[in-house]
Amino acid sequence: MVANSTGLEAATQPAPQASKPLIVIACSTAYGHTSPLLPHATNLTKNGFDVSFIGGPEFEGMIRKTGATFYATENTYTPENLRIDPSIPEGPRA
Repeated sequence: MVANSTGLEAATQPAPQASKPLIVIACSTAYGHTSPLLPHATNLTKNGFDVSFIGGPEFEGMIRKTGATFYATENTYTPENLRIDPSIPEGPRA
């Protein structure tokens, strides 16, 4: 500490740089939801951000190539989940 012209002490070392925040990207386990986010993850990691990407296991390789840390989530698009409920009436016909 050094006294300045006002008589107050000032730090002689610069203030520490604030660290960049952790970025978490989480999306549905469909290609059309994951693919558009990959360039963003790449850009963020190249700019020094710590990126965690939560996605489907089938996208692990693509996600890791961005530099992000991969965390798997359950695939929500299973044949059982995509089956049309027969109690839902068909929409209007053209």
